[in-house]
Amino acid sequence: MRTGSLKLLGAAAATGVLLLFTMTADAQTKKSACAGQAEAACKANSSCSWIKATKTKKGTTRRAYCRAKPAPKKK
Repeated sequence: MRTGSLKLLGAAAATGVLLLFTMTADAQTKKSACAGQAEAACKANSSCSWIKATKTKKGTTRRAYCRAKPAPKKK
């Protein structure tokens, strides 16, 4: 009986860990509504900002992209 309880406890723990990893992966894969939009579409969307292409000090060029505006701070 004791080994059956340990197996059941182990299965429950494994299920919990699997569920936790699945929920974490889903949260990380959700993209912003602004991600991947073209410049015109980004500028037309009031919740998005168009970030211009820039060049770093090392000479690396960063492409322009669309990003979500930050949420207003709560008072």
